[in-house]
Amino acid sequence: AYLSLRGRLGTFAERTHIALSYQNQHERRRDSRPAGAVENGGRDDVHSFGLLARLESAPWTLADGVEFGLGYGGDLYHDRVESVAWTRFTDSGQLLFDTRGQYLDGSHYTWAGAYVQPKLSLLDGRLILRGGARLAFSAARAAADEASATVGVDQGWLTVVSHGGV
Repeated sequence: AYLSLRGRLGTFAERTHIALSYQNQHERRRDSRPAGAVENGGRDDVHSFGLLARLESAPWTLADGVEFGLGYGGDLYHDRVESVAWTRFTDSGQLLFDTRGQYLDGSHYTWAGAYVQPKLSLLDGRLILRGGARLAFSAARAAADEASATVGVDQGWLTVVSHGGV
């Protein structure tokens, strides 16, 4: 599901795209072993939330045949995991939950970034100078599960990238 706004919001946002989004990936598993009167099951959900903003200014005339424009924006996405597994004994109806599902319940991953992209147009648009930079951040978090010898994760990364062109 998403909600999107596109349009003009003024001089600094001549072209605008803003969007909110949600996505759910759902998986359910069942492995029956009738001879052993056992059924293994599980359920996994990944909930993904997003925010996107892309804006572009109206061009500013700096001199005859010279214009300056600016693109900028950012994005933020967050994924959250729900995961559970169980064993059911079909002869007695007893249900035992495992210490963890296929994935570690409560794990999450986030990434975000912001960018700026200036553009200088010279000679009535016959020569264009472009540049840009983006600051990005990612983080992964998952608790440890001693019963399954799963090591926890708590990592974050910060990155800067840039580009230029003529």
